[in-house]
Amino acid sequence: GSTVDNWLFAADGTDLTITDQNGNGIDLLGTLDGGTGDGTASVTIPLSSFSGTLDINSLAGDDQITIGTLTLLANQSLDVDGGTGTDTVTVNGAITTTGGDVSVTVAGTVTAGAITTTNAAGGAGSVTIIGSSVTVGAIDTDEGTNNAAPAGDVTLTATGGNLSVSSISAEGRHSIGAPYSDGGDVDLDATGTLTVTGDIDTRSTNSFWSTCPGGTVTIDAGGNINLAGIDTSTDAGPSAGQIGGQGGNITISSTGGSVTAGALKTTGENAADGALSISGLSLLLTGSVATDSADLTLTGDEIDLTGGSGTVSGT
Repeated sequence: GSTVDNWLFAADGTDLTITDQNGNGIDLLGTLDGGTGDGTASVTIPLSSFSGTLDINSLAGDDQITIGTLTLLANQSLDVDGGTGTDTVTVNGAITTTGGDVSVTVAGTVTAGAITTTNAAGGAGSVTIIGSSVTVGAIDTDEGTNNAAPAGDVTLTATGGNLSVSSISAEGRHSIGAPYSDGGDVDLDATGTLTVTGDIDTRSTNSFWSTCPGGTVTIDAGGNINLAGIDTSTDAGPSAGQIGGQGGNITISSTGGSVTAGALKTTGENAADGALSISGLSLLLTGSVATDSADLTLTGDEIDLTGGSGTVSGT
């Protein structure tokens, strides 16, 4: 309905606990009727009651959704929809889905800790977060070591403010003799300042006679962009002559601010390098840039490649 809700959700890998922090009673319906806490402000529901996705939809009203530590069953997904109000989502603990997707879409702010969707047995889930401003901890959507599914994609969008994330790892990898996979794609967009304090990793590693590419990275912001480093390269494996996939493309664009970045790498092992394009009012590259020079585009009123150990190399 249109009430202003204040919900807390937490899960320990077996049960989901829902608490109405306004103290209102929660009425469990259907097959859940009469379950633990039915009619009180805190109920407990077995995660096995959800067939595939835990859907949280707060409908109308400017609601507060708080998520504590949330560990779901293997391949269960999380979908948070703020509805028509200006909701706020705060994640106080880590979210772990073991292969399931994580999606959060609200009109208000999103603040989250670490999110992990890696699943060594069946591929990683994707992470999609949309809010007016977004702050997230480390995101890990690495592909597992023994399957051919790609790493999970990561999409973060701040529709009215700043975007900050600690780090993103969306690496495709495998062990000897096992199937192989692509690196995940990363898409970051903010109307204000965009900051990634740690590295973005979308490599496809140890790809043994495969042509799996590194994931692409696309970053757009209206304000300044601050990046530690990005690696979209591929690694064909330890034996001489093995083929590999193309390095992923990197595109970084600020329409109203500067771009500061550390090391950038798009090299393909025995394959083409990914293209690298950076544009902003000014560019400061403080680390090495490893890509094919034919696919390197730098656009800005001021371009500084001398900061730190900055070098540009390529074929």
